[in-house]
Amino acid sequence: MNTLIKAALLTSALTLAGNALADCTSDSSPAEVRKAYANAQDFERAGKKREALFNYFHAQATLCEDNPVERDAARRAAALAHELGPKAEAQRNLQEAFDLYEAGGLYAAADRALIALLRTQPDDISLFERARQTFRYRELESFAANNAVRIAVAGPYRFDAKLLTEVLAMPAQGVARDLAKEAAAFNEQYLKDLVALVQSQPANPLDMAGWQRAQAAQQAFAGKWQRDPVKDSLDVLEHARAWTVHVPDAVAEERLHQQRRQRLTERAELLAQRYSGAPQLLESAKNYYGRQNLERPALDALLAKVHTQALTQATTAEQAGALNLAAAYYEVADQPAKSQAARDRMAQFAQAQMAPAMEQAKAQAEQLRAAYSDPQKVEAMRNRALEAQRSLREAQASQSGSNASRADDLEKDLGL
Repeated sequence: MNTLIKAALLTSALTLAGNALADCTSDSSPAEVRKAYANAQDFERAGKKREALFNYFHAQATLCEDNPVERDAARRAAALAHELGPKAEAQRNLQEAFDLYEAGGLYAAADRALIALLRTQPDDISLFERARQTFRYRELESFAANNAVRIAVAGPYRFDAKLLTEVLAMPAQGVARDLAKEAAAFNEQYLKDLVALVQSQPANPLDMAGWQRAQAAQQAFAGKWQRDPVKDSLDVLEHARAWTVHVPDAVAEERLHQQRRQRLTERAELLAQRYSGAPQLLESAKNYYGRQNLERPALDALLAKVHTQALTQATTAEQAGALNLAAAYYEVADQPAKSQAARDRMAQFAQAQMAPAMEQAKAQAEQLRAAYSDPQKVEAMRNRALEAQRSLREAQASQSGSNASRADDLEKDLGL
């Protein structure tokens, strides 16, 4: 019972109270609610007041007949909620406070804790949904009827309609915040640096010096841009889309959708027109268009513009011999066969560049194989190696004797 979703179930679990019918079915029985009440008393005697509170709540379950312990359980739950709830609020544990107040039937206090929690987390859409559901139930006449015993025990309760008004205004406010966050996240300097990085990579796959410089540039780029502003931008705009579906007014919802689509279009056009020097940015332009939730013909028309731009860049890269870059552009243009063909030509070019070195290595290997396959040559090499070892040992021995002689001479000179 320590999450807001679980706490909200405290409300929905009681919605059928007072509606017993001839064909009533219930998940609980008189024996079960008595058992829950007894457990609550045991917990309370043991000083485990939180556990006691939630067991008293379960003891108030709706039955097809009168609940024999409902009023006593409601009275004890309210008393414990009065004691525990303010402590949780004082510690700013608002979710816990809501759980406690809700279980104790202190609905005004529960409303206060819930709206305070939502104000501290205004971008949490799931929390917004839970608050909206709770407050919409509160304003129904059936709420008071279904919770008559708890309200009678805990005290009068009248739902404050201004709370629901505040909650229903949050989706539009959330979209506005997201658009502001997106503007702050998007960074054209990142786009410039990425294009420069891509364009600095050597076309020749065997240009080792060039690739070392490219690797150093990549490391510097990663150090400077530890976050991807384009990804952050897309994520925030997707969060804005999640807000729009909760706007209660259809006209206002369409207006917010249009604001979001406009921002997506602006980003896509900017990438395609000014930063097409990096294939991944053209791919991002397609993503911006794709997030607009357009009908297929309209979306295809926008993507076709990006594909045309990618094909133009691919041709330019091929003419410059940058076949790997051309292959990447063909992928953006949704031309997998051309992309693979460019990579194949790059592999053939690399193989041709490496052919002389490979032939030289092959010739050297053949020479070694021929030398080691001739027994006389092998024996001659062995003898030369042994002779070299003997010479080395003799030189070491001679050096050792010379050192000993110099030591004796030194001792004489010093009178030792």
